[in-house]
Amino acid sequence: MSEISVLVDSLYSKLLLRDFFAKIIPGALVILSVAYAFYSYDEVSYYFRNISFWIWVPLIGASWVTAFSIQWFGEFSGLIKYYNKGNYKNLGDYYADLVRFGRAAKEHELQRLERIVVIKEACGNGYLSLLFIYILIFFDYFVDGGSIFTAWSFFCNAWHVLVALAALTFFLAKMHFVHIYRFKSYMRALINAHQPSK
Repeated sequence: MSEISVLVDSLYSKLLLRDFFAKIIPGALVILSVAYAFYSYDEVSYYFRNISFWIWVPLIGASWVTAFSIQWFGEFSGLIKYYNKGNYKNLGDYYADLVRFGRAAKEHELQRLERIVVIKEACGNGYLSLLFIYILIFFDYFVDGGSIFTAWSFFCNAWHVLVALAALTFFLAKMHFVHIYRFKSYMRALINAHQPSK
């Protein structure tokens, strides 16, 4: 196995990729959109170009924490799901399946399930952060004195970009729910495969 493969596998096993793609990036997008709501593009760009490494550390931490707020709202509202509730009576049954999977799975099978979780959470928190940004831009526009007429004019000029962003958000949401199903299917298949035959 090459050094790059070892590095990628260790990133998955230590949950670093899940933290980066499913937490830090969605949280950073929300923080950046809030910054642009209060300051000009030039001010925000200048600040981010000139901040030191020691400022980046708490900013990354703030992005990570912000994503948990996004995820909580998503789970509370049903816009994203932690697990497929239709297949379990309660959270305890879900964790019992996870324990059975952990006991039966080999290292590469655990990593494969972790990849599914990374994609599931990244797509869920990603599409929800984009929805938040769209709402923030909409309200900020009218707070700054924008009118329906100018908004319609902007839509007519940039409809192709807006449609592409809407499609991206929709497909991220679809991938989130697809990977909830894949997570459950893969976990149950492996548990069943390792059960002693009667």
